[in-house]
Parts: sequence; structure tokens; C-alpha cells
Amino acid sequence: MKMKIFSPVRISFAGGGTDLPFFYEKFGGRVLNATLNFGWHIELRKNPFKAIDIIFEGKRISFLEDEKQHQGDAFKIIRGPIKDFLPYKSGFFLTVKKDRPLLGLGSSGSLIVGLCNILSKFKGQRLSPRTIAERAFAIEYEDLGWLTGKQDHYAASFGGINIFHFGPKNVRVEPLKLEKKTKSQLRERLKIFFIGGARSFDLQKKLSEAVSEKKRLASLFKLREQVGLSAELLKKGDLDGLGELLNDSWNEKKKSNPSVSNDKIEKIYYLALKSGALGGKLAGAGQGGHMFFISKKGQEEKLVKRLQDFGVENVNFDFYSRRV
Repeated sequence: MKMKIFSPVRISFAGGGTDLPFFYEKFGGRVLNATLNFGWHIELRKNPFKAIDIIFEGKRISFLEDEKQHQGDAFKIIRGPIKDFLPYKSGFFLTVKKDRPLLGLGSSGSLIVGLCNILSKFKGQRLSPRTIAERAFAIEYEDLGWLTGKQDHYAASFGGINIFHFGPKNVRVEPLKLEKKTKSQLRERLKIFFIGGARSFDLQKKLSEAVSEKKRLASLFKLREQVGLSAELLKKGDLDGLGELLNDSWNEKKKSNPSVSNDKIEKIYYLALKSGALGGKLAGAGQGGHMFFISKKGQEEKLVKRLQDFGVENVNFDFYSRRV
């Protein structure tokens, strides 16, 4: 018995930060995001013995080993879903690998969604995308205790370009239907770059603590409002307007969480604007990972070359629309 699944990562056009529980439970949150055609590949093979053996990024881990021997986040992420779906009638071999660096693209949420998806299938369960998203979020937020938003889990579960409306008791999923021409132009003019860095869960903690300040809370409300504006611009095919709005969104994001940026990011952003970008933002909590920009029409190659010369990696991509 062998099973394989793919779990995508995402970029968020607007509303990031409003999908955190401390915000949406009080005020309601909204996020517009899109899943990409790279992420996690997970393979599960039945083990005739009871053992659960894991190979993560080429490193072998035994699930039965003392948890204290593995303090890394990767082990915690993998162990969480496996524990959540206990018991199993037999053991299994689990292989996990990623296409490329995924920092800032909702990678931990995507991985947990992928694990929940394949483990539920292994147990003969047929879970809906919503159930998988909620279960994956509960593992990361409640079991692991990480201050994460809910958009990553819903994006990986539903796939496509969506507006997610987060409330205290439910989540409404609104697929954004774009004309083929608009989607093609968006894919051409949207440029994603990997700028390096390392993940820090402390950044989300700083955001959570900072939201009590009136000025920063106001910024989160503006970010939420920009979801509807961004969606309307996309529907009309107004990518120039979307790029300019992304610029405004980036400035608001820095107000809501000053820890999101640093000198390197500011230099990259300034260079991008001077090289044909209308606007863009950093994906994820901040300090590193991926940045993306909407280029002026006809300026795409110039933008890519200038940023590559600066030392950042251009990431080839397509949109991904399948659900779990």
C-alpha cells in the first residue's frame, strides 16, 4: 500500500494578520490569498510491523523515540498530526520533502494539512477540506502552542484564489473567479523572490502583543478593508491598481508590526520600485523568506534582472487550484 499527496503553499494579497484568533474572534477577519504549484510532497507506505518511521528532508526519525531527543520545529510539526490520529492498526513509513525553500509562504500550516490529509486517508476516513483545515489549525495553534493565523490551513485545504472570511464560530470560503486573460496576466506580472532568512515564531508573538496599541489595531482594520478592494481590482483585471494597493498594504503591515521589516528588506523593496514594480510585500510574519511584486506591464524582465543582480532568487511558479 502506497499513498502520495501534494500540499501547496500560498501568497497573501491582502488581510494578513486579521486571520489570527486574537483579532478575528473579536472583530472578524478577511484574507485574500492564492495557492502556488510548489510545496510539500508526502508519501506513506504501510509497514508490516507496528513501527512508525519517518524520513524528513532526507533525515530519518523514529516516532517512538523520546520526544526530548528532537527539539526542532520539524519534528514537532510531524509528530503533532501523527499523535492526533492515533491509534493505527499498523505501522507505516512516512517520507516528507519539499520542492524548495518555503519560508513565509504558510509552509508549516501546509505541511500539517498534508499530514492530516494522508493520515486520514490511511485510516479510511473521508474528511472535508474544512474539517482538515480546522483540525490542522488546532494542532498548530492549540497542541503546539504556536501563534499562527488560520489562512495557511484553509488555503492548503481548499486551493485556488479565495477570500476567507474568519469569524469567531465559522469560516466562509469565497472563491474568486477570474477571467482566463486576467489570471494569465497576473501570472506574468506577479514576480516572487526568495530573499533568505530563518523562521521565527516570536514575530507572530510580537504582532499579537502589539495589537493592543490603538494605532496598530487601526492598521489591521485597514488591511482587512483592502481585501474587498483587492478582489474588485482583480475581477476587473486592473493589475496596475492592485500593484498600487499592495504598496499601501505593505506600509500598513509595517505599522501593524514594525518587526516585519529590516534594512535588507527595505533595500530590496526600494530597488524593486525603481526597477518597474508598482508595489509588493513580504510574505509571512517578516524578517525574511519571500517577497512578491506586481510589475508594470513590459517591465517584468527588468525587475527580475535588477533583483537577481542584487542577490535574490526569482521563483518560477504557477497557480494551483485543487483542494484536498
